[in-house]
Amino acid sequence: MMCLSQNFTPAVTEADVLITEALAGRPAKQPDLAPENRALHILSQELIDNPQSTLKTLVEIAIDLCRADTAGVSLLETDPNGESRFRWVAIAIETVGVIFFKTNGSITETNDAFLKMSGYSREDIEQGLGRWDKMTPPEWMPHSLRAIEEFKATGSTTPYEKEYIRKDGSRWWALFCAKRLNEEDGVEFIIDITNRKQAQAEREQLLTREQHYAKQLQGLTTAALAINSALSVQEVLQVITEQAASIISTHQSVASMTIDQNWAQAINAVYLSDKYAQWRDYDQQPDGSGIYACVCHLNDSMRMTQAELESHPRWRGFGNEVKNHPPMRGWLAAPLMGRDGHNIGLIQLSDKYEGDFTEADEAILVQLAQMALIAVENARLYEAEQQARLAAEASREEAEAANRVKMDC
Repeated sequence: MMCLSQNFTPAVTEADVLITEALAGRPAKQPDLAPENRALHILSQELIDNPQSTLKTLVEIAIDLCRADTAGVSLLETDPNGESRFRWVAIAIETVGVIFFKTNGSITETNDAFLKMSGYSREDIEQGLGRWDKMTPPEWMPHSLRAIEEFKATGSTTPYEKEYIRKDGSRWWALFCAKRLNEEDGVEFIIDITNRKQAQAEREQLLTREQHYAKQLQGLTTAALAINSALSVQEVLQVITEQAASIISTHQSVASMTIDQNWAQAINAVYLSDKYAQWRDYDQQPDGSGIYACVCHLNDSMRMTQAELESHPRWRGFGNEVKNHPPMRGWLAAPLMGRDGHNIGLIQLSDKYEGDFTEADEAILVQLAQMALIAVENARLYEAEQQARLAAEASREEAEAANRVKMDC
């Protein structure tokens, strides 16, 4: 056993250690020598097996022993001009990426946190494969160049956000802040904010959907006024067709009404945007054999993407009219039902301006279909009343004419 003499003086005393007020105020705790002994064993083994990584292993052990978030080792060096400065030689931050870089774009050192974020290995960095200018997407390069100009002018950068490209080609969001170490070298601290950006995007998408749905509900109010002002069945169908296209934002809208499923005598109303202007003269009557017949038979709404539509067993691809019929992109349909529950037709939409039809779109179209049914019933009553009035007037005129003939005789 080796014994220390009583004149032994430790190389580092408490006076040599920087102890902050917060650290000094912490309560003392009983020493736990087992973890420290394990740490010394690991460090000793690293000195034997991989001495060039000893300092990196040291900071990792420090984080584990002290339960810290960050640890680092810097050495005081003197440059040829006699100026002394500290240089980071090892740093470990579990939640913050750190890269040491040259202003020409090369990365000279990085911590494990950044390697985990970027997907690169330490060998990739050493071989020069992980350059910040290569990891920066083209559309974000202007932001990086502005940061570099600020870095050269002031020695640091204002924290800024941008995307980076991982080794596998995927993208991730990060918050960057750099500090100059000397004329050629700098250090940059990087925080992965991908989850925050994704949550922010989801909130914005949700807000956009809610705003769109609110606009659709307002459109229903306008549609109700327009539909209820229609005085004929044909006019009702035309109004509902145009309102459906406007509220749900589609390029195609068709409303059809039949009597006892007699498609040969169906009443149709069609709306086509300017995108399909060349098909506005198309007026081929449906024959009841297409996929739309499913809606009428089931008396239930249907919503499909283009792929789902083309794979459906009732999809006929327009049959003999394939050369004349306007192409479709996705499909949404809702049935028209009479008061007795029997089907009298349907409303169909295709080619939404943006994306596929949604569940909210389907709910709006079902409401429009219900509004159309009431308007159709009212229009039929109005038409019957008008016909009865005209018939009564015709009978009265015939009676008056007959009376005049009698009086003349």
